[in-house]
Amino acid sequence: MTTDEVDKQVQEIYSHLLTAELTKLENDESDLSKSKQEYLDLKRAIPKLLSQLKSNTDLALKAVSDNVSKNLQGLFSNKDLQLAVSGGDSNGFSISEIVKSTNSSVTIDNKQFQGMPLSTQGTGIQRMSLIFIFQNMIEQGMLGINENKMLLIDEPEAFLHPEAVRALSQSLYTIGGKMPLIISTHSPVLIDLSENHTSIQVLRIGSDEAIELFQSSNSVFDENDIANMKILNYVDSYINEFFFANNIIIVEGDTEF
Repeated sequence: MTTDEVDKQVQEIYSHLLTAELTKLENDESDLSKSKQEYLDLKRAIPKLLSQLKSNTDLALKAVSDNVSKNLQGLFSNKDLQLAVSGGDSNGFSISEIVKSTNSSVTIDNKQFQGMPLSTQGTGIQRMSLIFIFQNMIEQGMLGINENKMLLIDEPEAFLHPEAVRALSQSLYTIGGKMPLIISTHSPVLIDLSENHTSIQVLRIGSDEAIELFQSSNSVFDENDIANMKILNYVDSYINEFFFANNIIIVEGDTEF
């Protein structure tokens, strides 16, 4: 995702939450809260205000309409031609109009700077921030507990260093406990063999075919499943991680070693 897409995703989440709250105020007749009363007062006040503003405008438009009508009557020699320019009546406002008038943002603070837009940060921080936002909103039921929703993520480990990938894995398993989750990944680090799974497939993609290396349909891996996780033979996470060590010593062969 680009930085603009991340910002747009956060805005859509925020708009979704506001829409849910406003819809509840709109439809819940048993709600006697202060917010409900303020919402109803606002719905009545805005059309009234617009009606007052329209009165002066409509008078001006009436004069315009009369003058244009006279011009048309003379031009086309037809005294019955009448043109009317008028403003439409307001029926209040919709929930979507209220949501459009709001903006949300995500900022990052550190020791040197405060209020930095998330879009100015590295891709890793952006991705993990978005995942953690999802996780915490889902845990708090802000995206709906009983609604039919599914989270689809394509290669969430991209641009993340190994420690962040492990944190990502824990976050995704937490989300998966609350909401169905489908992930496409090249990283074996995301798979925690101690966790429950519905299904895992490991494929090697060739130029003209995909060869299935491993498949498990058990909710909990047995010893045979773990022993046959062949993906670990092709991607060794420890080799990837040595580049992030504090000190690295590289030798060429046995003699040098």
